Amino acid sequence: MLYDDMTDVNSGPGLSSPIFFEEEVVSTMDTARSFMKGFGGRSNVPKVFTVVADSQTNGRGTRGRKWKYGTGNLFMTIAIHRSTLSTPVHYLPLRSGTLIASAIQSYVSDPSSEIRLKWPNDILINGQKLCGILIEMEDDHFLIGIGCNIMEAPVVAPDGAECGRPSTALIQHSSVLQQYRASLEAQPAEYVEETTEGVAGTSQQQRSPLFHRRVAKEIAAKFEEWIQSRSDTPERVIDDFSRNMDFSEQLLRDKYNQPEGRVVPLYVNEDGTLHARHVSNNEEVDLVTEYLF
Repeated sequence: MLYDDMTDVNSGPGLSSPIFFEEEVVSTMDTARSFMKGFGGRSNVPKVFTVVADSQTNGRGTRGRKWKYGTGNLFMTIAIHRSTLSTPVHYLPLRSGTLIASAIQSYVSDPSSEIRLKWPNDILINGQKLCGILIEMEDDHFLIGIGCNIMEAPVVAPDGAECGRPSTALIQHSSVLQQYRASLEAQPAEYVEETTEGVAGTSQQQRSPLFHRRVAKEIAAKFEEWIQSRSDTPERVIDDFSRNMDFSEQLLRDKYNQPEGRVVPLYVNEDGTLHARHVSNNEEVDLVTEYLF
């Protein structure tokens, strides 16, 4: 387990919950489960904790697909106890998307880069996939697995069992990340000095290892702030998500990942499901567990 001057167990931007950094794991979600068993009983498991990995060898995406990985990308799982939720659990995917998008937004400097949320929780920039989210349950904790392309945009097949929409990477939209990569190329080292003025509310010079860890802490801080507020409502979740939702025409896939036609998202229902219109016949339907491509 790795720690440094910015990533000690109880440190980070506004963090009071533990955040653990690993060099390589099979998946951060599996590691979070192992940590829960190692705390010595349910009563000893922190209400909130985060696992971040520099590398992940077998991450999972939706419907059992593999999450593509790349050097310098973000792999993390945030574990939150069910008692910390201020809204019913079916709003958690939507709220997770808005919190992550908010953290990512602070790094986007290109005015032509538009962040949008694809129902129920993928994050897109200019229609290409930047982040994916998978939520599972372990005992009384929800495990929110997050994969985000920071330094590399993996090649994604357009069809077949592992198909998905084209990907993008945050570095393509962020001058700060471009400067960070340039500094690494000029002085190859695990740790580099970087000036962070204007980014994530900090102006001091700080020593930061591996940029994805920094982004992970920003995301963890957003979740912690949300949990501590205890003031969220279903209406607010839907409003926040809808303001940033991708309303473009999308491919609908069945549980076997086979195409079922194209739909246009219309609005998010009060219960968090999606009301959409089929392009072929204009029939309007409510989508609950369907996957949009």
